[in-house]
Amino acid sequence: MKALKTTIALGLLFSMPVQADVVCQDCTFDFFTTTGGYLGAYWPGDRGTFHWDTVFTTAVNTYWVVDLNANGTLVFQGSTPISAQFKTLRAELYADWGSVCDPAAGGACNPVSSHPEIMDCTVIDIGEDACDPAPFFVDLAPTARRWVLNTPLVAGRYVLRVISQKGTTATGSYTGRVALRK
Repeated sequence: MKALKTTIALGLLFSMPVQADVVCQDCTFDFFTTTGGYLGAYWPGDRGTFHWDTVFTTAVNTYWVVDLNANGTLVFQGSTPISAQFKTLRAELYADWGSVCDPAAGGACNPVSSHPEIMDCTVIDIGEDACDPAPFFVDLAPTARRWVLNTPLVAGRYVLRVISQKGTTATGSYTGRVALRK
């Protein structure tokens, strides 16, 4: 009887929903001292946020590395505010090829290595749901300030590459969210 009670208790324990975690909150990295930022390791339901600011008027590549502990749909979302809008903003997702990152979420990655490209997204107009995979450098319309990458993936390490070029504002910035869904 005791074994049956233990089995039932363990069954209930393992069938309970797991609480989702915020893995990386407002993560960023120093462009001058590191190649990219580590967003952490995600289980289904986990989420995180990140941001990037620049004063460069030329195109800048920023790299974000993420580990998936389980199969699921990886969702990256990014947007640029009107007050610090980019002239161009593009996101690409790659399989990782040996990036070396600090083990804690929010840590640095040196170097970042990625190939081949899995998908890309240039812009999504406000109020739209579909991505416009337009040519590499397309000036953003005033309403086109965000992108979304949403793709099912197997467990492993992936690299988000964001290519941005500051517009006429003093600085350019974007914020992003990452989540792993079942």
